[in-house]
Amino acid sequence: EVISTVRAPTPIAPYSQGVRAGDYLFITGQISTDVSTQAPVVGPLAVQYETTLNNVLSVTEAAGGSADDIVKLGVYVTDVQHIHVLDKVIEKLFRRPYPARHVVPVNSIPRGSHIEIDAVVYLPQNK
Repeated sequence: EVISTVRAPTPIAPYSQGVRAGDYLFITGQISTDVSTQAPVVGPLAVQYETTLNNVLSVTEAAGGSADDIVKLGVYVTDVQHIHVLDKVIEKLFRRPYPARHVVPVNSIPRGSHIEIDAVVYLPQNK
C-alpha cells in the first residue's frame, strides 16, 4: 500500500513517500524541504534537521502512526561533526526508547540539503 500526504514534500523522482508492507511502513529518504513552497530549507542546521524529521513524521502520521512507532532511522549527513545537533532534535521530537539509528556520511544530498532521513515504522495491522 502506497502512503502519500500533502504534509510531506512532493517526490522529486519516481518513488513513493512511503510504502506499507504488512505491519511495516518504509519511508523514503526525506530532506529539509518546506512543504508549503517545496523549496529547500536554509538556515541553522537544527531547523533543517527538525524540518527533515517533521517530514518523516508527516508520512508516519498519514499511515496512522506516531513518533513512538518509528523503530529505525537511517540518517545521511554531509558532515558528521554536527551530529550532536541532530541528537538534540531527536530528543525534542521523540520519547525514550529512541528509534535505532545509523548515520552515514555522504558527499552530497539532493537540492543542497545537509541531511536525509529514511525510516522504518512498525504499525501492527491489528492495533
